[in-house]
Amino acid sequence: MEPVRAWCGRRPAPNGAKGNEGSRGQVRSTPGAIGYVELAYVIENHMPAALIQNKEAGGFAVHYRTVAAAAATKPDVSATSFSIVDTAGVNSYPISGYSWIVV
Repeated sequence: MEPVRAWCGRRPAPNGAKGNEGSRGQVRSTPGAIGYVELAYVIENHMPAALIQNKEAGGFAVHYRTVAAAAATKPDVSATSFSIVDTAGVNSYPISGYSWIVV
């Protein structure tokens, strides 16, 4: 994948959208828009994703392996210490996080 050039235009006002499908629809219908949806949704729907540069390497495409690499940098997750955003690691996707479920 080739990196996309930086966009330096006027930013439109944010629009709220409900869920992954709503976000996807807003991004597709807004020229120059950037959105954020779950990794599983991106993979399932074969969506394009941005290459994001991490602390230690070049641009990375989001993939379950790069998110797993970020998670592996913090094996002892707790209710108060769980962030894996911008972790160290050559193969770590910098915009990674956990989903929590209450059972």
